[in-house]
Amino acid sequence: MERALIQGGDSPLADRAQARTLLGIIDLYLSATRDAEANLSAGLALCRDVSDTLHAAYALIFLGGLVLVEGDQGRASALFENVLATAQIVVDQRLSRIVTGISLVNLAVMDRLQGNEELASDRLREALHLQRDVGYISGIILILSDLGDIARDEGDFALAFRHYQDALGQIRESTDTRVIIDTIESVGTVAIAVGLA
Repeated sequence: MERALIQGGDSPLADRAQARTLLGIIDLYLSATRDAEANLSAGLALCRDVSDTLHAAYALIFLGGLVLVEGDQGRASALFENVLATAQIVVDQRLSRIVTGISLVNLAVMDRLQGNEELASDRLREALHLQRDVGYISGIILILSDLGDIARDEGDFALAFRHYQDALGQIRESTDTRVIIDTIESVGTVAIAVGLA
């Protein structure tokens, strides 16, 4: 099936562009990083050829995450900036705002790695506004948790706890268990830090 998707056969170019991008994402989840980078890069090029800005943004997001994990912060930052620009031209405005928010979250990660907590917080607040505006619950939970992490790392446990509480308050609306578990773990960390556990 992979060969059929990649080689194309009678498939339209737009379908092959999406297939390569999605195959790259699957490769990444399977820890096949070399295949992931090849498929995401090929998918990105094909998406650009057919003006599929949404899937191009997905390819950029996952490529950015991959190169960040591999230690190339400069390239990751450039890819995340490219996501931000690409998201602005996604036709579906709801998806455009969601992808813009994801891009801002990734850029906030880069800011934190460079020690710029203030810029990271600003980006996260902007991303939170976008995610709330379109009702993207998983994004809201993730961002509130990230804001809680920043407050926790700065020693403001009361603010961290409020952010985590806000995130947990969204849980009944979400099916994203990874984000939920991460938030609950963060609450536990703050509880231990302030002597509640």
